Amino acid sequence: MTRRCLLGVRVALIVAGLARPAEAGPDAVASPNPADSWVPSVLFVGNSFTYGAFQPVRGYNAAAITDENFGLPRNNPRAEAVEPGPFGGIPGIYQKLADEAGLPCEVHIEAVSAQTLAFHAQYALPVLAQRRWDVVVLQDYSTGPLPLRRRGNPDRFFSYATLLEQAVHTFTPRARLFLYETWPRADLTYRANQPYSGEGIEVMAAELHDAYYQEAARDADFAGVAPVGDAWLRAIRDGTALTNPFEPRETGKINLWARDSYHPSVHGAYLAALGFFNGSRGWMRAVSATMSGPPSTSASPAPTRRTSGESRRHRSWKPLQIRGREASPRPAPIVCLGALSTAGGPNRKRWGRPRRGLPPF
Repeated sequence: MTRRCLLGVRVALIVAGLARPAEAGPDAVASPNPADSWVPSVLFVGNSFTYGAFQPVRGYNAAAITDENFGLPRNNPRAEAVEPGPFGGIPGIYQKLADEAGLPCEVHIEAVSAQTLAFHAQYALPVLAQRRWDVVVLQDYSTGPLPLRRRGNPDRFFSYATLLEQAVHTFTPRARLFLYETWPRADLTYRANQPYSGEGIEVMAAELHDAYYQEAARDADFAGVAPVGDAWLRAIRDGTALTNPFEPRETGKINLWARDSYHPSVHGAYLAALGFFNGSRGWMRAVSATMSGPPSTSASPAPTRRTSGESRRHRSWKPLQIRGREASPRPAPIVCLGALSTAGGPNRKRWGRPRRGLPPF
């Protein structure tokens, strides 16, 4: 039996398990009370490109979101053994932006250092299977979607992104799923004997873009792509951010990469979160205004796959909708790249609320 078939069996077993009263545990979820005030729930699934790897990004605003892996026993594959949690990271910044804009939402993170979507398909299905998610954001390993000659594994990326989409929609048909297009890595471009040595940062950015958009085009039940990597590239091209962090002559620009030229700095994490927020705020306002309680979460048979017309309606979150290469998504402009601090959080005066009228992705 193939690994994919085994995972299909695992999904089926979880479906069967969810039809019965669940035992208490780290992944158990109480049934929602219709009388409670309902807010949209957003789940970020990924690795250190989601939680940020280094402080102050890694723990930023962690108390305001839910880290699904915090406190798991060390023998659990999802335990936070490499960098200690609870994690805040880009989801924590996203939550802060939503709070300051007066847009209630409930943000969760399920992220494990250096892991792929295949890992989450194997170990995180109990989290993904919770009938509570309105939005799920999937982030693969930084080189996973790239061609084999670049040390990537595109077949694995395509297979497990689709499998996770199907798993989430099996449990929560209403959920909108987005692919998190990550940024190009300076350490793989400007150092010798690396996959992109001597080719320029744009080459890796383009290949990541193509892979994420190819998967979204192949699987019409994805709602779209969050083009964070495109936003980074735009900041580099317009002279706001460093092109090469190893080049000392580039002065007066922000560095989107952290000290390892791999993970996001405070500026890179803020730009990523701002992109997610700027793309989702219209949807959150619409949902908050039109829904007075959570959609039905009662157990039901697995839904049939949507028709092409239904898929197009499902993809109606316009700020992050799929667009072709000829009309590449417009990343949010860099606004108020305020510094994060471990003591005082973001500088409120410099952070503020995003200005009205910012163009969506």
